Amino acid sequence: MRILKEGGFGELFILNFLIFAIVNILLVPRILRESASQFTFTEFGFIVSNILSYTFYSYIILVVLAAAFSLVFSFVIAKMKSLKDVRGLSFFFSAEIILFFTFVYFLFLEWFHTNRLAKPEQVFLSTIGITATIIITVLFLIIGAFFYYATKALMKKIRSDGALREMKIILLLILLFAAMFIIAEKVKETTSTNILNKDLPGYAAKNPPDYNVILITYDALRYDHLGYAGYYRNTSPNLDKLAQNSAVFAHAVTAWPKTSPSFAAMFTGLYGKSNGIRRLVKLILPEKLVTIAEVLKYNGYHTAAFVANPVIGQVYNYDQGFDEYYDNGVLSRAEVESDHVIDALGRIKDKKFFVWAHFIDPHGPYISRGDYRFMFINDSFYNESIKLNLTKDKYAERTGFVPGVINMDNITSRDYYIAEYDAEIRFNDYHFQRIVDALDELGVRNRTIIIFSSDHGESLGDQEYYFGHGLFGYDSAVRVPLLFNAPWMFENKTITYPVSTVDIMPTILSFLGIEVPGYLQGQDLKPVILGEQNESYLEKYVFSEAGYTQDAYIRSVRDGRWKLIYTPSLFVQKMAQGTEFELYDLLNDKSETNNVAGKYPEKAEELKQVLFEWMEKDVVPESE
Repeated sequence: MRILKEGGFGELFILNFLIFAIVNILLVPRILRESASQFTFTEFGFIVSNILSYTFYSYIILVVLAAAFSLVFSFVIAKMKSLKDVRGLSFFFSAEIILFFTFVYFLFLEWFHTNRLAKPEQVFLSTIGITATIIITVLFLIIGAFFYYATKALMKKIRSDGALREMKIILLLILLFAAMFIIAEKVKETTSTNILNKDLPGYAAKNPPDYNVILITYDALRYDHLGYAGYYRNTSPNLDKLAQNSAVFAHAVTAWPKTSPSFAAMFTGLYGKSNGIRRLVKLILPEKLVTIAEVLKYNGYHTAAFVANPVIGQVYNYDQGFDEYYDNGVLSRAEVESDHVIDALGRIKDKKFFVWAHFIDPHGPYISRGDYRFMFINDSFYNESIKLNLTKDKYAERTGFVPGVINMDNITSRDYYIAEYDAEIRFNDYHFQRIVDALDELGVRNRTIIIFSSDHGESLGDQEYYFGHGLFGYDSAVRVPLLFNAPWMFENKTITYPVSTVDIMPTILSFLGIEVPGYLQGQDLKPVILGEQNESYLEKYVFSEAGYTQDAYIRSVRDGRWKLIYTPSLFVQKMAQGTEFELYDLLNDKSETNNVAGKYPEKAEELKQVLFEWMEKDVVPESE
């Protein structure tokens, strides 16, 4: 109370609050957002960028924290008149340590949600966690010392110059805070929610048909685990029914078997080598790229997205062009996503719309819900005898180990995990049908094109790669479903020649009467879907990328029968087939176990030249 009566405390509080509010609300989230791609060499960096900026509520929390710590610091600094510097500094360090542990708490929550069911000891005992803790502790102590001496010096200056000078400085800080806030909001207005300032030449529709588009994608769904693809389990009865009246691409491949690079390619029509999103998740989608949502918004469509995987959340700029973008910053299940989608369809049914719904399942850990859990355990296809080793290593996806993030109750049966993976697909299938039924009930099915796909597949032991994706370029993780259904389709049409998910954007544009820009690297599939052209119309070669080794990524090229994989990294070669080039005859070796590069050197050389020419074409023209 003595401090409050002495005067100056209110000014101290305002000063500290402004400092913390400016840093918390304006500088920290935006700096991290704009430079997150620079932090992606470690998992810690992009977790930090996520927790500090992915929801509106994060800002509310930061304001409250700023006020609370400002109150504490104001008392501490005001008491400096009667306490020695050493003792005062210890108070300040104590407050900084409290702030640090608050930060670690949020870090833990984000990490926990990212891994869904990761055990606490797997988080805190990890090498990254320990290293991050040490680094952040040192940084907070350094920052704390700086703010202590800077604030003390400033207050000494204020007291020496009198109250008028004090009020001028406070007013100046308030104006600075307001100016920074206004500038930040103006910058925000020119981003993804307002695309009218972006140059969109040639994107205006000419005589557009009155069609809506809904794109439904699953995470980590491999094509060969669907019923209509010939799988032995009944994983997808509703999708199978839809496929009977759809165009099905039986050999579609993802541009990159990781979520962020995959959707970046799908929504821009550009491969990772051209759009800049490669290798990792949680990378910022460049604002300069034109997305399918931006084009459709420009043409009067209401654009809405419902995303269950936070690595493609708003903080990473995947909301470019969307009028509404639902992602709650954590992994959410199919029942939650489908509820939101159905609610939104009811609100926008009278508009032209483009809706994207992304379900996280069957991404690991493989845990289905309710009656679907364990539904395939001990069925006629279940083999209990095949055992795997367990490990706490989160990324031990090879040599027969079950990665820590996948491990459930220390179960070692390989088929247990595969059965639960399949159950998640069946769980999703129910909620997929809920959305299709909603289209019927709302009376918009007869003018809605339904597209179904996934971002990548999942290796379930193929090439001894267990329960993961992204490391290699094999079809277990690269081959994905791709299905187009339209109101005028009354029979199945299966296209067997390979295509890519980069073809989705130009195909949607073509269906909606929007000219397809020449710079897009995907092709328009509409003529083949409608039967106007046969499969010979399609581009002869399809490409894909994979891997984690920077500047030594895995690339592959395929035609209708052959597939060449190029692995420049010696380290990755040792984990794979031990050679730089692998050639597979997909007609006779669907599992890619027999490298025939030595047997067919002419074919290997042909595909090698095609692949290298494609790799050199990295520059995308800014405009036509």
